[in-house]
Amino acid sequence: MSPWRARPRNPELAKLVTKLAKDERKHFSFYYHQCEKRLMAGGWKARWLCTTTIKRFWEPVGIGVGDPRTLEFIASYLFGNERGHQELKKINETIQALPGMEWFTMAAIGSSR
Repeated sequence: MSPWRARPRNPELAKLVTKLAKDERKHFSFYYHQCEKRLMAGGWKARWLCTTTIKRFWEPVGIGVGDPRTLEFIASYLFGNERGHQELKKINETIQALPGMEWFTMAAIGSSR
């Protein structure tokens, strides 16, 4: 089981984590479908802008804010095994399914711009 899917022993904390996960699924779905719709409707210009912006400016959350050693530890803890690598692969595949995003591999361990 992935660390972020482990169920807390405290029942109140378990309820809170479950609610947060549900909210995050709703947010992801909304933004993913908005992106899909806008990339299709905007044609090549929208896809070019999205690609250029991501390649030039995208960084994982927390880069530049926290201590790099802490971020490396967290990434290693969450994604440093085969299960974690599969989760990153699923992230890439999800983004690659969007119009014009077939090139995306930035969620992989060791990927670079």
